[in-house]
Amino acid sequence: MNHTICNRAAVLAIAAFAGIAGAGVAGGSALATPHSETATDSSAEVALAQEPQSAGHPKVSAEYADRMVRSWGVGADSKVRDRAVQTVIDDLAAHGDEHVSRWHRVAADTGADPKVGTTHVAYVNLDTDETMTLRVDNARSDNGDAEAVRQVRFHG
Repeated sequence: MNHTICNRAAVLAIAAFAGIAGAGVAGGSALATPHSETATDSSAEVALAQEPQSAGHPKVSAEYADRMVRSWGVGADSKVRDRAVQTVIDDLAAHGDEHVSRWHRVAADTGADPKVGTTHVAYVNLDTDETMTLRVDNARSDNGDAEAVRQVRFHG
């Protein structure tokens, strides 16, 4: 009985630590799948504490943005050009590519109808704590059209 209580206390302590430590950078990776298959219930609790937060239903636009961020991270310039307008490409080039593979999505938000308007997709750089927000045209990303990433902003 005491062994079970100790195990549960340890699981809660790990989950609490992960929640506190990840408060500023909680989120899934643009370089990995948002859901990690876990072997135990305790690691599932920790994984859930670190998933991206989203309002509305921005799944298609968020995934479109993730593909552009992954392309930028591996230096696939032609794929970045396919997914972003020229001003975004210029802003990414001006920002530089140091720590470029360390962007992780933390949130995505869109209006009531994800097929119209835009979605804002936020990332944090795990090395620099800098944030990046991409504005994605929902209709273009939903149709798989080129240049759906319309704006980028860096903070920090």
